[in-house]
Amino acid sequence: MGGLGFLNMVINIFYPIVVAWGVLLSGQIAMKLISKGLLGSSRPTWADFKAFKFEGIGVLFIALLFMVVPLLFFTPALLRARRIGLREYGALGARYTREFDEKWIEGKAQDEPLIGSADIQSLADLANSYYVVKKMGMVVIGRSAIVQLVLALALPCTPLLLAVIPLADLLKHLVKFVL
Repeated sequence: MGGLGFLNMVINIFYPIVVAWGVLLSGQIAMKLISKGLLGSSRPTWADFKAFKFEGIGVLFIALLFMVVPLLFFTPALLRARRIGLREYGALGARYTREFDEKWIEGKAQDEPLIGSADIQSLADLANSYYVVKKMGMVVIGRSAIVQLVLALALPCTPLLLAVIPLADLLKHLVKFVL
């Protein structure tokens, strides 16, 4: 991430806020289920909970908007650093590969043994350095941080789900959702 990977941890500051939003979402769902008479006397079905998917998606969208969008400020600098790095490491790699080819393939290193030469390891190290630049992200936030945000939002809804839906049914629906 161009040296900005530490900013991925900034999102940890927002976890209490996201958990609070999850509590509010869970409370809103519980109140709507109670007002419909689905919580308490009768058991709500999975379809009753699916009716609230837009509220959940909306809260998740707002959470991501507040936490991810400010980090997009760094995207132009990351793209520029990646482009410059690819150009510079590419030129260095081309020059090194040409010299390696002249030395070892064309046979200009007749008196130097191939075994034990640092040239091959240096070529591999250069290739790894180029790969690191090539795989540099365009946004500061990683996929794992977004997954953690989603889990922080869903965590407060878990007691409500477990109170009204049997655990076996809940796991069955989660497996269907994941697959």
